[in-house]
Amino acid sequence: MTFESVREALERNQVAIHFIAVVAAAAVALAWPASGALEPLINPALALLVFVTFLRFRFRTLAELLRMPGSCRR
Repeated sequence: MTFESVREALERNQVAIHFIAVVAAAAVALAWPASGALEPLINPALALLVFVTFLRFRFRTLAELLRMPGSCRR
């Protein structure tokens, strides 16, 4: 399986994957009372996912950019 075929399969099944993720998150929240401690991580995680989704930006590319010396300075 190539990266492109995996990407295409994920895009084709995007709605089902999101639905399963929401159901899994609800199950964890109900089964694990201490999961409220993870609440501060929700907004940054969603922001990163929206950024990557709408720009079709690869996480690998983002990691490479962050490791570049001087990449955050202008």
